[in-house]
Amino acid sequence: MVAKGPKSFDDLKTIDGVICETFHEACLKHGLLEDDGEWRICLRDAAEIQTGVQLRHLFTTLHLFCTPSEPNQLWLEFHRQICDDVEHRLWELGRTSISAEDIFDFRLYLMDEILHDSGHTLSDFPSMPRPMQNWTSITHNWLIAQKMNYDPQSESMLAHAQIDSLNSHQRSAFNHICQSILGKQGKMFFMDGFGGTGKTYLYQTLCHAI
Repeated sequence: MVAKGPKSFDDLKTIDGVICETFHEACLKHGLLEDDGEWRICLRDAAEIQTGVQLRHLFTTLHLFCTPSEPNQLWLEFHRQICDDVEHRLWELGRTSISAEDIFDFRLYLMDEILHDSGHTLSDFPSMPRPMQNWTSITHNWLIAQKMNYDPQSESMLAHAQIDSLNSHQRSAFNHICQSILGKQGKMFFMDGFGGTGKTYLYQTLCHAI
């Protein structure tokens, strides 16, 4: 009713000669949906006086009952304030090697946990990103958290340095084992050799690489 003379679905999504990626985006540009200015002001004011835990529950309430137009944009604007305690919580779990990606991902996990209490998940809001790591096992098992506490960048540097120094037999074993792991083939390997032939060195190289 708003787009005049459409002859295709793309015509319905075309605003000022530009095809929008989604109908939702087209409706926003047409002014058919309310913007999130009210919720943006709400979160900005709350961030001045409330803690991260309180802000997470507020953000969840906005998702469930206020249907913001672009929840992903609100998340990108306020995720640092909403989850300002995340780095401390990860330290409590024993994660002293924390990347910015880890922090962002854990923030999403905490949001997803709160939504679960109301029978929802982040997947119910298609525009929202979702956590990629399995934080449930880490938060409930300190042994897993301990093993996950490593710096990927330093491990990568060690892996490259040691891979370059492998002899032909070590390199062959390394390639076969990595191929099985990366291809999820589930193979088992048995390595044998005299003392000093580099079995432990190969194990260490595999651990750094994986």
